[in-house]
Amino acid sequence: MKVNHRVRGIILIGADRILVIKRIKPNRPHYYVTCGGGVEDDDATLEDALKREIMEELGARVRILRKVLVIDTQLSRNFMLREHFFVCRLIDQDLARRSGSELLDPDRGKYLPYRLSLRPASFGRVDFRPTALRLFIAKHATRLARLPDLRRK
Repeated sequence: MKVNHRVRGIILIGADRILVIKRIKPNRPHYYVTCGGGVEDDDATLEDALKREIMEELGARVRILRKVLVIDTQLSRNFMLREHFFVCRLIDQDLARRSGSELLDPDRGKYLPYRLSLRPASFGRVDFRPTALRLFIAKHATRLARLPDLRRK
């Protein structure tokens, strides 16, 4: 079976917000997703792929804290999507640094950076995808905001 590995960042901003992408597609309701994408051949690690994707899509630099979730989705009998989710802390962001090819294709819609509240009254009202990640974040929101840097020596 072929497995396509993708990386996604749950990017913490302060104690109660995450930096996400608001997806707007023509003739469809908008929704929210974490930043990320495919692992390329020249990415040495999953973390390198994630940092590249975050820079391309958000113009942001992050400190990766730890991997918190893996979601497998069977797309066909012979093909599976495996998404690796990492909690990150935003270092800085400059939209002028965005360079992802998806940003230039009008048929793919808009990719708008958005600071989404983790407070239940706000987070529970938006269409955040995938559902398994929405449920994970809703359950662990208060712990996500206080995760230590597990790589610190």
